[in-house]
Amino acid sequence: MNSKANYPPKPFVLSAAAADSLEQLADQLVAETLTANDEFISRGCITDKVQWRSLKKKDNITAYRSRSWRTSKPRPRINSADTDALAKFPEKPEFYPVTEKNIRNALNSSYLGVSATCPEVNDFENKSLEVETMEKSRPDHVPMVFCTGSVPGSVEDAALGFLADTEARTRTRTSKCTDANVDDAKILARIEGPSYEDPFRFLGVKWLTLSTPGAAKHFIKARDYLVLESSGMALDSDGELFCYLLIHSIVLDEVPEFDSFGFVRQTFSTCHIIRPYTEGEVKVFSRGFTDSTSKLTERLSMNQHCDILMAVPQMIEEANTRKLMWLLQNERQSVGHLRPAQEPEQLDTCQSCNDNLSSGLGKLFDYSICVLCRHSACRKCTVKICFTGEHKMKTMIKFCLKCYLEAKRLSAWRVGINSLSITGKV
Repeated sequence: MNSKANYPPKPFVLSAAAADSLEQLADQLVAETLTANDEFISRGCITDKVQWRSLKKKDNITAYRSRSWRTSKPRPRINSADTDALAKFPEKPEFYPVTEKNIRNALNSSYLGVSATCPEVNDFENKSLEVETMEKSRPDHVPMVFCTGSVPGSVEDAALGFLADTEARTRTRTSKCTDANVDDAKILARIEGPSYEDPFRFLGVKWLTLSTPGAAKHFIKARDYLVLESSGMALDSDGELFCYLLIHSIVLDEVPEFDSFGFVRQTFSTCHIIRPYTEGEVKVFSRGFTDSTSKLTERLSMNQHCDILMAVPQMIEEANTRKLMWLLQNERQSVGHLRPAQEPEQLDTCQSCNDNLSSGLGKLFDYSICVLCRHSACRKCTVKICFTGEHKMKTMIKFCLKCYLEAKRLSAWRVGINSLSITGKV
């Protein structure tokens, strides 16, 4: 197919068969990662140092890469074009919508999760975390990477941070996960989107272009990615809620490689599983691989992929930003404009910590006016949020610590439901 006639790629409609095939692939990869997580938990969350070596640690999350790039058992090779559809799928859990009614129905039914239906979980004595479907799409020379740890937040917060059902949200979320420049992000095919029954659900095909910042961009080509993305919430075999985000490279005739435009098509796969842990914390399990485009970019690609795997804290923080922006938009809609500024005598006290802003050290530092409550905030109680608008314009917005903590405590489910009418994505 002529790539020039298809650049830049435009949205297209998938056939019912193609959409079903992609949905099955996404469910399969998430189910396999959930199985790998179950296996890791069954081992006491202990990493086999013979098979894995530590890559980096960040935000209480540790990333590991496989020491051996090949599995002990030979696996058949398939054409890359076959990686977006599978002839057979082992049993996997149904991804139930997670409303309270559906949760009760699921728990009362004879629900079989991954752990109960996948034989791999009962026979893992000498196996690594790699399983078949992701193995088929992973080139022989590419190592597997996984990371695990615990971070502050809730499963719903992570699900809200994972959700990128618009191109603007896709661009923002991607920029939070990598130091690379996100030059373009397009949703080419939307199979499922968020709804009032499941406000965190997205399934679709995306195309992104990333370039290396700084002087390195002069000798490292820009990369483009054609990926299947799936996010949402589901129940595991114990009836516990978890959320997931899958981003997996695929091959489609509608989107050929654009090497004549200076892009190198990069292949990678990433799947995050977030489960409840302790009060106010979640457990992270993420895994995947990336195929570097050359020896020159091998270390750079591995570094960037680790950053993506370890970016769950940033995505949870993105959920807090969305809560703040929802509060701000809700405030504007309810009163028609922002609250009036305070009287001059009210500006002398920080409303978050009650420090005096007009005497002592308070005189030496600038204070801010919270855009939400219009109260004063000293420098240490000012939270600055960089918000990216629809036209890639970045705006720095200042909130007081009190409003930030109020937003953080908001239900992510409630914000997700109420944001549907704002985005128009129902």
